[in-house]
Amino acid sequence: MTVGIPVYNGARTIGRALDSLLAQSFTDFELIISDNASTDGTGDICQAYAARDKRVRYVRQPTNLGAGLNFRFVLVEARTPYFMWAAADDLWAPSFIERQLAVLEADPGIVLSQSRVLFTVDGRPTNLSTGTFALPHDEEHNVAAYLTNPADNSRYYGLFRTAALQSVFPSRNFFALDWAVAAATLRFGRHHEIPDILMIRDTSDTVAYERGLQRDHRFWLWRIFPMLYMTIWLLAGRRVPVTSAVLYRLAKLNLYMHLRFGMYRWNRAAELYLSNNSARHSLRILLGPWVGWLCAPGLGRRLAAAKRRIRQGVIGAAYVPWRILPLTLAQRQAFKRVVLNAAFRLGYGRAPQQERVEVEEAAASGATLPSMPDLPVADWKMPRHAADQPACLSVVVAPTEGDGVLGMLALVDSIASAQGDLPIEVVVVDNGCTDISGVAFRFLPGFTYRRFDRPVPFGVAANAASRAASAEALVFVESTLRLDADFLRQCRASLAPRTLVGAQLRSWDGFLDAAGGIADAGGLRGYGAGRRTEEPAYLFARAVDYCPGAFAILRTTLSELGEFSAEYASFEISALDLATRLQSAGGQALYWPAAIVSDWSAAARRRKDARIPVDAHALSAEWERFAVCNAALLRRRAEAARAGQRPHDRSRRHRLLFVDADTPRPDQSAGALLALNLIRMLGELAFRVTFVPESNMAFAEGYTDSLRALGVDVVHFPYCASVNDILETRGDEFDVVVLCRAYIADRYIDRVRKLAPQARIIFNTIDLHFVREMREAELLNDARMIAEAEASRSSELASIAKADATIVVSTHEAAIVRAAVPSARVHVVPLLFEMPERLEAGGPDGRQDIMFVGTYQHPPNRDAAIYFAREIWPLVRERLPQARFLVVGSNLTPDVQALAGDGVEVLGFVEDLDAVLATCRVTVAPLRFGAGLKGKVASSLLAGVPVVASSIAVEGTPLRDGVDVVIADAPAAFADAVVRVYEDPVLWRQLAVAGFDFVRREYSIAANVPRLRGVLEDAGMSLQGRPAADRASIVA
Repeated sequence: MTVGIPVYNGARTIGRALDSLLAQSFTDFELIISDNASTDGTGDICQAYAARDKRVRYVRQPTNLGAGLNFRFVLVEARTPYFMWAAADDLWAPSFIERQLAVLEADPGIVLSQSRVLFTVDGRPTNLSTGTFALPHDEEHNVAAYLTNPADNSRYYGLFRTAALQSVFPSRNFFALDWAVAAATLRFGRHHEIPDILMIRDTSDTVAYERGLQRDHRFWLWRIFPMLYMTIWLLAGRRVPVTSAVLYRLAKLNLYMHLRFGMYRWNRAAELYLSNNSARHSLRILLGPWVGWLCAPGLGRRLAAAKRRIRQGVIGAAYVPWRILPLTLAQRQAFKRVVLNAAFRLGYGRAPQQERVEVEEAAASGATLPSMPDLPVADWKMPRHAADQPACLSVVVAPTEGDGVLGMLALVDSIASAQGDLPIEVVVVDNGCTDISGVAFRFLPGFTYRRFDRPVPFGVAANAASRAASAEALVFVESTLRLDADFLRQCRASLAPRTLVGAQLRSWDGFLDAAGGIADAGGLRGYGAGRRTEEPAYLFARAVDYCPGAFAILRTTLSELGEFSAEYASFEISALDLATRLQSAGGQALYWPAAIVSDWSAAARRRKDARIPVDAHALSAEWERFAVCNAALLRRRAEAARAGQRPHDRSRRHRLLFVDADTPRPDQSAGALLALNLIRMLGELAFRVTFVPESNMAFAEGYTDSLRALGVDVVHFPYCASVNDILETRGDEFDVVVLCRAYIADRYIDRVRKLAPQARIIFNTIDLHFVREMREAELLNDARMIAEAEASRSSELASIAKADATIVVSTHEAAIVRAAVPSARVHVVPLLFEMPERLEAGGPDGRQDIMFVGTYQHPPNRDAAIYFAREIWPLVRERLPQARFLVVGSNLTPDVQALAGDGVEVLGFVEDLDAVLATCRVTVAPLRFGAGLKGKVASSLLAGVPVVASSIAVEGTPLRDGVDVVIADAPAAFADAVVRVYEDPVLWRQLAVAGFDFVRREYSIAANVPRLRGVLEDAGMSLQGRPAADRASIVA
């Protein structure tokens, strides 16, 4: 066969086109290049190819022949049975020629074979057109169907029988010559379409097309009807059947092209005509705003009635001779059928009723009706590329035979959607594909392309990709997947040394395919396959056997493991082998539920409701090889399963149930911050934490997700209705149960002893509730409240006595408990803070506000805010008129909101407390009752803002008056202290530095790890030899 390339000034792209053609799997062809007097160096490029490949023959025309005659030249030069044109800016799959040739060799009735085509604009894929559609019927129907929609005529660049093509090619050029040639070849046979995309056509260069329009529009008639010459050429030479259907299609095509390109072009009308397929309806839409009276309902009814009267008159006149014709009933019915069919053919090409009957009969007979493959519905997005910005992630994709370019485009589109502001690169390893799955991305900016001439094991392809990648973080993705919009950001946030981070794999219908992979004696399977993705069991990070579908790893970690094994061909077993070697080296494969991918492969769609989990059957040989090499590991996992370890969670940890009133909201209260950091510390001490929000069992948007990112199993409604439910269903699972707050301990401590008798119970008081209640009752002198506080005291102390260990937050509270319950195991674990490396608060200059912060559903805070505003603030305002008093915090009550005015600003909850603290010169904590440590004091000291506090506010802490804080109680003394700190910059700086150092010394997480370890060991837990915790960090 022969390939002809007519080219003019194609230096920018012809090298790529020639590389693509010369890489064809079928090699026995001649390639003729006709250079139409190019002026840009095209000739030098072509001569270089001709010198090194004997299949290439280069001919330079002395003058420019015009596009049509240049196409004719390469065709006439062909001496082989088969021929195809090739454009200098197109690309072809390696199997393009081989597959087209096989079609023509197998069926002599086919004159042309073409595949589906991917269009690009400036190299970027678009959805402009991907189908040529087959023409498999007789000549008349094929010509009519083709002229209905010649589209972009990609069939012109298919493989023809040379003799047929040479016999119809015109001797002169005219507009739409390619359409005419394609239509004329239908005399010699059918047009076939291979349903795979094997060719890329670039539509960026429209210069030649525009010149053709200008040249052929010189004659006035062609300027009115651009396709008239083509129509005359087809009909005058009888190159197409001259039937009513063909004439009708040609007339419609001429009308559309006139509206689109003619002298009196009207683009809006052309678009409407193309979409409505009706000139009358299009004109009604266009002219309606100006001649709407013609479309008025009354006029329309009158015209319709007149039309009916005329039709009835014609039918009545024809009925007289019809009635006297000497015909039988059967003959009359046959005659009517012929007349009606002829009428339909005159207007529409064939009777629609007959066509519908044929389709229904074919369906009834069980015949397979032809269908077009799915087409893309939107232009494909490509990842943004900045040459001057290094990539932080390299996404590695290795398309394999059968995946299809549309699947690859959809994956790349999802990568672009997930990119956000991250600088990334995409590494495509063409693993011997014979379609254009790899070629389509070879020359795009931001893509790194590597190709193997024949399929190689996935490990080999992945190693080549990792060496070609430029980023330190590598993401490996199967080519049939789609990335969630947040996938790449989650991968980057969760990566750590010696950790492989895997995605949550969903099926195309939104159900779960794998929340981490399990590999044991039962084979390979995805945990949770077929379940709903919102179930809590699949929404927290944990260590797993391996990560199917997609995973991320640091280049340094991959290098330490010696890259991928070249032994396994599949992504699945390669990922399993890598994760297994990482675990043996002390690392872990971590399932990260916030990184989501979906499987849209044909196999996944075929599964439908069966939702078969990831299975070893299709990978039996590789799985058996892996199982033999890792027999000892599989035996250990079987023993661990018999000992109670859950196969979906390979973290060798104690299990801990943490029950608190609500999901921690650390931006809203100090108690929530303490709870959150306590949970983090328990994770670092090798506990798998299950958290239950007892008061409402509710999912808290954002806050629940933050806990799950720490690897915490958060249980909530409707998957669990109460603490009792989880104790009844999972009570035997937990080694430790932490009960927070007095009323929760009182309610559940006996149930825990009954339903989880093996568990150690730790009572986390938060603060001693009865102390706070008694102080409030005494302040208000309320006998009923005093009685209630006594009841609380009895209940709280009883829970302390029953618990294996108790946590209090201050030495003062520890002394109270030890005095009341001498046998209690009491430990002080105060507030917990993540500490910055150094204080960066600056000085007092530019600060003028005074602030109180708290949550106002808590009575001591509400009382303190009102007390300061009414009793102390007027004294301060007399001496500091420029200052403002800011009331900050959540759950404002009406009496607190009513404080606004006279320099008091009630801000309520603020998203960024640090930003408000940066404007404050002093914070106050004028509490008159309460218990426990005050987070407001510690938060201010951590930010480097001095605090003036009451004795109650700093009770049980080693804070020193005049050194770390200033302490005052009476209103006048408190006001004096505020003014003194406000006006004395030396004292202000001393307090800021000393307060920050105090928080680092007493309240940092590092300082409290030994204290928490002591609590657990005192409760009876042995923490010796426990493994390091999973990677855990809150995702912003």
